[in-house]
Amino acid sequence: MLHLQKPHHLKPGDKVVSAGGIYGVITKVEQDAVRMEIAPSVTIKIAKTSIVSSTPKEAPAEADKK
Repeated sequence: MLHLQKPHHLKPGDKVVSAGGIYGVITKVEQDAVRMEIAPSVTIKIAKTSIVSSTPKEAPAEADKK
């Protein structure tokens, strides 16, 4: 199974993909899990180890360059 080498670097606002192919944005980080918004007002709880891809929340200056 694929997983991030350092899941403790996850933080609210990060865009992630789970091992099951679910895309979302982290809303809360817990000890062994994260809360992830997958649609407006739809939040699920998944294990940190099931996160296979993470993109940090962009800084405002980086977002303006696009």
